[in-house]
Amino acid sequence: MQYFLRLALSLSLILLLPVMSRATIVDRILAVVNGEIITEVEFNEYLKLYNRFNAGEDQGPEAPESEEFKRQVLDQMINELLVVQEADRYEIQVSDSDVESYIERYKKDRELSHSEFLQELQQQGLNLDDFKKQITMDIKKNRMINSMIRQKVVVIEDELREFYEKHKDRFKKPRQVHLRLLVVKDRELLVRLRRDIVNGALSFAQAARKHSEGPGAEQGGDMGVLNWKDLGSGWKEVLSGLEEKEISEIFALQGQYAILYPEAISQGGTASFDQVKDSLRETVYSRKLNNRFNEYITGLRNKAVLDIKL
Repeated sequence: MQYFLRLALSLSLILLLPVMSRATIVDRILAVVNGEIITEVEFNEYLKLYNRFNAGEDQGPEAPESEEFKRQVLDQMINELLVVQEADRYEIQVSDSDVESYIERYKKDRELSHSEFLQELQQQGLNLDDFKKQITMDIKKNRMINSMIRQKVVVIEDELREFYEKHKDRFKKPRQVHLRLLVVKDRELLVRLRRDIVNGALSFAQAARKHSEGPGAEQGGDMGVLNWKDLGSGWKEVLSGLEEKEISEIFALQGQYAILYPEAISQGGTASFDQVKDSLRETVYSRKLNNRFNEYITGLRNKAVLDIKL
């Protein structure tokens, strides 16, 4: 699991953790980070919330109850504390108005009245002062990450082109066809229906809804978008040479008679750089952001005085 993704999730989790006075807790110490402690009680509360927020998601090969998984979670808590310590070292300030603005957005996003907001805090074991303290810490962390990481990540077009050339296979589009199918037992009926469709007396979808005994009849014979490679050889032969919105000749199908209607055809191929440029920018930016964050956290850990006891 990447540190940056973990931290993004933890910024939500930390808001729900009760504020504990480190000076008054009598508990087993799991880690000391530049003189500040992480206790077993704090760790268990964090772990419980972490598991709840990640329920049903793939958390990696380690089971949630394994020692390796617990060590990963403790590492995440250490990383967060290091970021907060750095924010304090740089004297990053958070005003009362910053906190109040956050709280107003929090209530608005969740459509909570002030009394409902206070009730929610109470259910989480928090009071308003506790919540404000945690918000202050959260804003500090975000500002620190913005100044030290996000603002320093820049993506240039040459990087996008390099990524595109190295991963061209992922931009290949298969040959596809959006098909409609009409199936009946009576060949003479199908001859008349096909003639009426060609002459414009009714649409393929109308004919399929009224007469088809095949799949998708209620949807006008719509079979959806299919990959050409997944079609049977018989269907490929029937469709060969047809343009979009042309009706196939009648062919036998499992003791009945059918016609096909390619509503749309995509020949496939590789998407051009210009077609995928915007999505590429997001992908490359995210990769660089994660790499930069990992480097930043590694640097903090290398110069920190750590005593990990788990």
